[in-house]
Amino acid sequence: MTNSTPKTHLLAWFLCFSWLGLLGILLLSPGTGIISQISGLFGGSEVTDAMGHIIMMTVNCLLIYGVLSRYRPAKQAQIIAMVLVIILGLALELAQFWIPFRSVSLIDILSVFIGVGIATFIINMPIKYNPTKPVMVKSLSTQ
Repeated sequence: MTNSTPKTHLLAWFLCFSWLGLLGILLLSPGTGIISQISGLFGGSEVTDAMGHIIMMTVNCLLIYGVLSRYRPAKQAQIIAMVLVIILGLALELAQFWIPFRSVSLIDILSVFIGVGIATFIINMPIKYNPTKPVMVKSLSTQ
């Protein structure tokens, strides 16, 4: 749990819900028009679409974790964020079955899990630089 101000709480919630809205638009819109243009901009292949899904799910998990970590212990926030993103990602992907010019693909379903895995790795990365701790440099003249 963080000791942050109400403004940072509001910003975290705003970013999280804005990203969720963007995900909804990108993943639930028909596969024509702007969606096909965005896909074509990045190559329009299954692989580039999967990489987009990975990035979207990674950011989604990090933003949800950012909100939850203000109210829950870090590990609990991480687990809840992972479960929520997996459920949401799978639901959005499976909903594409009923959307015109969209389809459900195994690579996109796998990209949900890969995105959550990358977010988990980022959340658990050890911090190697501590700006409050001075770095001790040995002098060459003392050798």
